[in-house]
Amino acid sequence: MLERAMLLYLRYPVTSFLVPILGDLRRKPRLQFLDTGMLNFRAGLQSAYFGPEPLDALYKGMLAEQITAQELLSASCKEARPPAFWVREESQSNAEVDFIIQYQGRLIPVEVKSGKTGTLRSLHSWIDRAAPIIAQEHPARKQLLVVRLYSGHFSIEHASTPQGTQYTLIHLPLFLASRIGEYIDRYDGAALKLGP
Repeated sequence: MLERAMLLYLRYPVTSFLVPILGDLRRKPRLQFLDTGMLNFRAGLQSAYFGPEPLDALYKGMLAEQITAQELLSASCKEARPPAFWVREESQSNAEVDFIIQYQGRLIPVEVKSGKTGTLRSLHSWIDRAAPIIAQEHPARKQLLVVRLYSGHFSIEHASTPQGTQYTLIHLPLFLASRIGEYIDRYDGAALKLGP
């Protein structure tokens, strides 16, 4: 009922690496408020906005993820499809990627980090599993594109996982969450140079 009233929605996990994104309805979904203000009220965070702590550090990064989900949902308002997240299929695994978005026939993993630092262990797990499947389906794509939203500056780097899988990591400030598609287009079109 709350979903139909558009107060919140459920984000179901995906386990596949191919388009289209289909949530696994047998798995536990994440509860996502439609508006950040509702989350803040529910968690009692209203007064924290006026303190010295950065907003992305509030509530152990949950606020940064909530804002990202809200921005991604608003950016895809034509489809009105909540952004999914990825979980490993193995039952004992806790690897999760915060968001998986479908953009122009490809899957883009998006990791949200509160603060400027943080490991990308779950993201590397996704990349290592997805790379062979995506390469088989789309042999023309040389590398995977991956997005990290955080409290730093825009940059692009060519990186590899500990297992050696190559990927391109686009670092974007949190406030650019709704413009991920524009940066992917610019990078794919070779109009974007490496660096700031």
